[in-house]
Amino acid sequence: MEQAAVIRRRNPLRRIIKAILHIIIKWIILVRRAIRRHPIVALILLMMLLGGYLAIETGSVPLAWLGMPVQTSDGRPDAIAKYLDGQKNGDIELMWEALDDSLKQDQDAFATTERNITYAKLNGITFTDSTYVGGSTLNDGNSVHLMVVSMSNGTRTMQAPWTFTLNSTGKITNIE
Repeated sequence: MEQAAVIRRRNPLRRIIKAILHIIIKWIILVRRAIRRHPIVALILLMMLLGGYLAIETGSVPLAWLGMPVQTSDGRPDAIAKYLDGQKNGDIELMWEALDDSLKQDQDAFATTERNITYAKLNGITFTDSTYVGGSTLNDGNSVHLMVVSMSNGTRTMQAPWTFTLNSTGKITNIE
């Protein structure tokens, strides 16, 4: 009596994996050949790819279709950015977070700030733009930063220089 031949069943994923590996290896070989034949062109393309990646990663080239938030950094410290964002959006709590603890002790200042923001909203005054001019660190660890803030009432736009003094921990201690 003869034994029946056993048919080996192959895994269906084997063919798919083999095709994918074939394509990957083929691309590696073709890229390697292109680099050997045209090294200058390959170097230029590599630098363009690297530069494009860094430009997108740092946010200097915003791509909205990637769904990444636009990052704008002009060098202003975080406390100043928080304060001005709070001022622009009318968020007093955000402004309050940026201040040093010594300024937070004064509850009259909080009430005054709240009244000023409410007055600005009622009269249509908006903070439209702010430009960071520069800053310098002092010998005692504090730093001084200059901003130009633009305000508009709908008909007229006014610009005013604001000077922020930050302590060594990065919190606002004085605004002029």
